[in-house]
Amino acid sequence: MLNIILDLCIFLTSLIVSIYVAITKNIFIIASIEHDKVKPENVVKISYIFSVCLFMGTTFIVVADVVYNFSPVLSIASFILGMLVLALFYVLFVIIEKS
Repeated sequence: MLNIILDLCIFLTSLIVSIYVAITKNIFIIASIEHDKVKPENVVKISYIFSVCLFMGTTFIVVADVVYNFSPVLSIASFILGMLVLALFYVLFVIIEKS
């Protein structure tokens, strides 16, 4: 039971942060990027891509935790997919900043 409550809290926190970044375009909340070097015309793209990647990645990771008792293989695949989606943001960030 505690596991599901924790998963729900993680999911809701991710949703709130994703909505906050998408609405306010506040990229200072994103770790591992140099905020002062981001071009102003790319701030909107980066904030939307971050929001989508954060929400989707967290969703896959929460699903991995929920289905672990039923299907460990599906859980591992979902966790790996979630981590890849989170890493995809940084790949897309580099591509956007280089263009």
